[in-house]
Order: sequence, then C-alpha cells, then structure tokens
Amino acid sequence: MKVFWKTRKGWQKGFLIGVSILVLGILYILFEIGRGYNGVCGGLLPFLSGSNPCTFFEYIWPHLNFTFAVITSVQTFWIGVAVILLVPTLIGYIIDKKKPT
Repeated sequence: MKVFWKTRKGWQKGFLIGVSILVLGILYILFEIGRGYNGVCGGLLPFLSGSNPCTFFEYIWPHLNFTFAVITSVQTFWIGVAVILLVPTLIGYIIDKKKPT
C-alpha cells in the first residue's frame, strides 16, 4: 500500500481521496436504509399497505432507488459531488507543484 501511494502524483491522490469520500457516503446511506430492516416490506407508505415478508435485498432495493432518484434530481447534489472531487484533487495538485524538484 505504501508503494501505491508513493508512485502516484498529488492530483491522483487527491482524486482517490475524493472518490473514497463519495463511496463512504454511499455506504452510509446503505447502512442507514438497512438499519430499518425488520423482515417485512410495505409500500412507499408502509402504514397504508399490508406488510409482506421479504428478503433484505427486496427491502433495500426500492428504498435505494427512491433515495438516489430524489438525491440526484436536486441540482445542488451535483455541485456537491463536483466540490468533493475537485477540492482534494486541486489541493493535491498544488502540494505537488510546491514540492522542490
């Protein structure tokens, strides 16, 4: 792992850190959706429909689709993604340029 980081340029390290932040955000959303699993599934509004037994995948898939459809439809989401990717990349680039050659 040490060799991997030593062979990368500053902007590449920054970009990987930005991607890692986004992946951790997605995993957090999956974890939060999965915490509500109790073995039964309802509709979008579970109190209006009857509960049916379901698997974890059957529970998480509609919630995940709905969550990402709502999140990605908001324009500020894409601005946030761009900032999360660009800021570490630019910081890595600037640090790399300031290193003595």
